Amino acid sequence: MQQYIARRALLIIPTMLLVSIFVFGMVRVLPGDVVLAQLFDAPQFRPEDEARLREELGLNTPAPVQYVEWIGGVVRGDLGDSLWTGRDVASEIWKRMPVTFELAIMTFMISQIIALTVGVISAIRQDSAIDYILRVFAIGGLSIPFFWIATLVIVLGARYFGYLPPLVYQSFVDDPLGNLQQFIVPAAILAFGGSATTMRMMRSSMLEILRQDYIRTAWSKGLRERQVIYRHTLRNAFLPVVTLQGAQISFLLTGSLIAEIIFNLPGTGRLAYDAVINRDYTMIQGIVLVFGTLFVVINLVVDLIYAWLDPRIRY
Repeated sequence: MQQYIARRALLIIPTMLLVSIFVFGMVRVLPGDVVLAQLFDAPQFRPEDEARLREELGLNTPAPVQYVEWIGGVVRGDLGDSLWTGRDVASEIWKRMPVTFELAIMTFMISQIIALTVGVISAIRQDSAIDYILRVFAIGGLSIPFFWIATLVIVLGARYFGYLPPLVYQSFVDDPLGNLQQFIVPAAILAFGGSATTMRMMRSSMLEILRQDYIRTAWSKGLRERQVIYRHTLRNAFLPVVTLQGAQISFLLTGSLIAEIIFNLPGTGRLAYDAVINRDYTMIQGIVLVFGTLFVVINLVVDLIYAWLDPRIRY
């Protein structure tokens, strides 16, 4: 196991190197750049102004030289400075990270409570009325886009219930109740879609395990339903769900951009959106690199949980 962890940890280096090359090239394929974005509102600017600004930002050197300089800073722990604001990229990401993590954790907890409960009930009551109702719920979660539900909640909430997303972010330390009110709505809407996928996976896995011979043996021994489900079925049925949960955590960390924009949350998703709009190369590169590393680490943790849940698995 130790050798497996060491190999996977070493593979993070070439993986993130490829990610860095990809994102470095892709952001420069976008039309326009940060210089033109900064000079866009200027009454009139001369070519000399554009050349001077490019030199100040270090954009007048060849792309390979820029990449080597940037990746050299990354190795030293320096993600560079924002081309738009001049602020340290690592500090900006670290400042916004708690908002994204809070939204992701709250969403994950709500979605898993719903998904695992609904998935188990739907499996042990297969083809009953409640099973059909819960499957319709899951299909709705898979097919209805998050941004449509969020927009509907805001419009109908403002019209009939006087609800509007808070315009000013409130941290949990300063105002726990206000912070919870600010996050609970976007977290619940995100959890609706995420729980649907996990619920369907949990139901399918449960049905497969319930048909196994050792489960029939447990029933024939006269064990209660609760004992059969909790002692013999859930742990094995949970294995495929773990992989899905790892992917969902990664998605929630990196895919909450729309939620943060709609509900005015100052997280890393909103930071990435502003960076793309302003063609802030260093900020985009830093965000992608940080979350790419998180994604790889989460996958490693999922593999280790697999081995813990099923001792037969060896790496």
